[in-house]
Amino acid sequence: MNIFYQMIALPLVFYSTTSLGSSTFPDSWIGKWTGKAQTVRDQKIQRTMQMTLEIRSTENPDVFDFQIQYEGEKVRQYELVAKNRSRGHWVLDEKNGILIDSFYSQNILRSLFMVNGKIIPFRYEKNRNRIHIDSPIFQAVQPNISGTPDFSVSSFSIINSQIALLKKNE
Repeated sequence: MNIFYQMIALPLVFYSTTSLGSSTFPDSWIGKWTGKAQTVRDQKIQRTMQMTLEIRSTENPDVFDFQIQYEGEKVRQYELVAKNRSRGHWVLDEKNGILIDSFYSQNILRSLFMVNGKIIPFRYEKNRNRIHIDSPIFQAVQPNISGTPDFSVSSFSIINSQIALLKKNE
């Protein structure tokens, strides 16, 4: 089994099968959420910016508008599409040919993907009227490989991370 599958794909399968998606998702997440996002590198805050996440229902009960905007940037118009609600499987459609599998369980929406040699896990966690977003970016090349010939482990160096705490607008 190749290292990518072991380190990336298996955790996604685990996340999606450990508990079923809630019937309140994404309905309980509908609304406009705003707050501060920070980019952190080498334990130092590089940038602090305003962030907005807006989730809206559409005419199709399996499709939700999922819009993200960072201060000074254009709105990113995505759609969150139900793939298999009973497993908590959703797809974030970036409307440009990019489809990101996402998995919902216990108030957390998770995804994991690679872009140009970088591993990017996303975690959106809702707690009452707040959503906490955590997205570190790891370098996929030159992993630190340890363990034994029968059981090897690859760990990856972090490049930076983005952390945001958004509050629901009333």
